[in-house]
Amino acid sequence: MFLLHSCGGDESVGPDGQPTDAPLMTVSASSKQVAFGDTVTFVISGNRSLNDQPLKSLTITENDQSLSASRYRISDLDWNSNTKTNVTTFGGGDTWQVGAQVNVGTLGYNPGNYTYQFVLEDEAGKKSVKEVVITTTGTFTPLEFEKTGAVLGNKLSNGTAAFNLATNQAENSNNSDGSYIVSDMQNQSNTVGEDWINGWIAENTTTFLESNGFDYDNASMESAKSTFEAKPLHQFSEIRGVKTGNIYIAKLAGTEEFVVIKITHVDANTAGDNEKIEFSYKKRTETAGQ
Repeated sequence: MFLLHSCGGDESVGPDGQPTDAPLMTVSASSKQVAFGDTVTFVISGNRSLNDQPLKSLTITENDQSLSASRYRISDLDWNSNTKTNVTTFGGGDTWQVGAQVNVGTLGYNPGNYTYQFVLEDEAGKKSVKEVVITTTGTFTPLEFEKTGAVLGNKLSNGTAAFNLATNQAENSNNSDGSYIVSDMQNQSNTVGEDWINGWIAENTTTFLESNGFDYDNASMESAKSTFEAKPLHQFSEIRGVKTGNIYIAKLAGTEEFVVIKITHVDANTAGDNEKIEFSYKKRTETAGQ
């Protein structure tokens, strides 16, 4: 349902519940009840009020909180903040319509009700406010275990050139007989003085998906699984070109366990083969994958 609010004290109120001298606005949603991970599309239409003031700004919040720029998209325009100013660019300030798509897979840790508030303001400071409540359903299994400060080093330099995401341990890349250790992540730099190979390869059947728009902070088994399975042609056992801030989703070898990895630092120009990749990761439990 729509919850309509009046702004001001003694102002006249129109049939839509808004002050008659405030901008006119309607908001519709593609669905009011969605499964976790779905996308809701809002269509917001606005035009000048009876006082004929140009439109100034549109603000969207979720449960009274700001939305990050990665959380939603505006049709024909990417917003870098929750407030879009100079909406006079739409229809010369007279009338306009815009669509906002919000991914409800990152709303929070629990399915439930989420209130989206839309505030349309004109140049005179008059505001119209509308709210839409979206209900999410489904299960949510948070990735509760997080390891920080993990390191993958140059294969030529030390005992951290391999990493096991199941046991949460850094390892040497070779066994005592020179054979490879079977690990989820192993650096492949293999000649002294050779340029650093900035990445890793799985020596088992673990595969990785680069997903830099993924919400690491609110990662769940469901969101990791759906994101990973949606892009089968982009799942690889070898990753190169790693950069600080990159996010990867890993499906651990022989399991249905998913790990979300965030690269926190890449040291690619260190003398003496001491290059390294630092990262954090989340998974369902500390022993998941073992």
